[in-house]
Amino acid sequence: MKKLILTCFLSAFCLGESLYPTLVKNVWIDENSKKIVGKLLPTNEIKVLERKDGIIKFEINGYQNPKAKNIIYFTPKARVIALSFAKNKAPEFKILSTKDGFNKVSTIAYTDDKDFSTNLDEIFNTAKTLYNENCGLCHALHDPSNYEANRLPSMFNSMASRTAIEKNMHHTVIQYLQKHSKDIK
Repeated sequence: MKKLILTCFLSAFCLGESLYPTLVKNVWIDENSKKIVGKLLPTNEIKVLERKDGIIKFEINGYQNPKAKNIIYFTPKARVIALSFAKNKAPEFKILSTKDGFNKVSTIAYTDDKDFSTNLDEIFNTAKTLYNENCGLCHALHDPSNYEANRLPSMFNSMASRTAIEKNMHHTVIQYLQKHSKDIK
């Protein structure tokens, strides 16, 4: 009985907490079907609405281009993707405001409870270390603050195969670079 009460307390305590994925996460919009309809990219904040049986129901806020309604961006300034859905499988979005031609939106989705951190700085430090240790071996290390966010993914992807950075960490490093670029930082 004590264990059940403690579990309920801990579950309730975590509701509303901010989490940051450390890797790309599969997302679904129906808690029962678990059919993958989207991808949540690393380092993007989610708010936990419910935890049950290894599943997180979460809310995410971001920016949506009215011409690409299946994508939530981190900012209206650049194409820094936070969450993308299949074009015909996007959930409903609540429009919170409009800024620079983008809608600030909120939506609810589901994912498993693995590969999350409560500490965004730790994720960025891991990505920065991977970048620093791997991306300056063949040439001078590029400082992300010297580049615009939209340019960094193609730069990284063109050279990633020549590094020892594991493929599952590529998006984490890209998010680090973009979020430390000259037009985002």
